[in-house]
Amino acid sequence: MLKVVAKVVAKPEKVKETETLMKSLVPITQKEEGCISYEVFQETAKSNTYFFVETWESKEALDKHLSNDHMTHFVKSGEELFSEPLEVRLLNNF
Repeated sequence: MLKVVAKVVAKPEKVKETETLMKSLVPITQKEEGCISYEVFQETAKSNTYFFVETWESKEALDKHLSNDHMTHFVKSGEELFSEPLEVRLLNNF
């Protein structure tokens, strides 16, 4: 099992657009093969900062997710919407 925590920082003027895009990913991704859980959270202290918290059955399932059209669109949209590069951490149980 693999955990993923991805940090997204939206440009202040692009918060609503970023939120809409992130929310659209949740139901699509939750139906993907190998997805155990997929949620997005807003940081309480910084309203333009968000975290995806994900659990995947395997690295292969995650890799397939990342190659899907909706994810490539999300990453590409980051050039316009995000004020910082997307930050992703992969976590294993030990």
